Amino acid sequence: MAKKMGKRIYREATEEEKKRHKRIREQVQEELPDIKKRAKLKLDEAIQNGIAIQHTMSVLKAERMKKGLSLSNMKERTGIERSTLSRLENNEDGTALVYWPIRLYSDFMRGIPILVLMFFVYYGFPAIGLNLDSFWAAVVAMAAFKTAHVIEIVRGAVQSINIGQTDAGKAIGLTFVQRLIYVIFPQAARRFLPPWINAVTEAVKGTSLISLIGVVDLMLAVQKVIGRTYEPMPLYIMGAIIYFLINYNLSSLSRMLERRFSYIRE
Repeated sequence: MAKKMGKRIYREATEEEKKRHKRIREQVQEELPDIKKRAKLKLDEAIQNGIAIQHTMSVLKAERMKKGLSLSNMKERTGIERSTLSRLENNEDGTALVYWPIRLYSDFMRGIPILVLMFFVYYGFPAIGLNLDSFWAAVVAMAAFKTAHVIEIVRGAVQSINIGQTDAGKAIGLTFVQRLIYVIFPQAARRFLPPWINAVTEAVKGTSLISLIGVVDLMLAVQKVIGRTYEPMPLYIMGAIIYFLINYNLSSLSRMLERRFSYIRE
């Protein structure tokens, strides 16, 4: 019906209206490819913008998550330090009375070479009235030097335990000593053993320096034998094997203790 009405209107139209209608149709047909092309370009641009926006949002979300994880890790790493400093500032459990003297002792001793400390004990103590023979001077120097290292190992093992363990002990009413004995120390022992055994093996190897203050140890005995036989290589190899056997047994003991404390006994 609409088609017939359109044909009748077209027949009744004047020639001028027909020509104008024809020009409009031709103009539309000429501009149609350009219109389609522009529409396609707009569509492609919109798609690209959408992809770019989506990619930007993904990047921002990833960066936000990364920053959140970094902040979380930083909070976790610094939680123990903040708790320790807070406890020291508040003098909780009287720890501030012993913390700073032990800290100063540890930092001072670890900053001195062991050989210098041996010479200081052997030659310096007589100046203040303490006459020690070479053996006891070596024992005092080694003990003082390695005690400072063990202090740092213990501190690292204890502070590696999450602060939530201490809070849990407080929540069930444990005292400071009880928290250390039943909560902190059993967990810290597994982390204390490997670096402690390493410090022990380093002490065994460090005893080779005590011959410089006149103590007859393995290396000095080897050198005396070399002075008589003039065959250094076999004797040095023998000395190295003896040191290796001592340290290997210590390492084996360390692995056995690690297996022993690798789980919590019920």
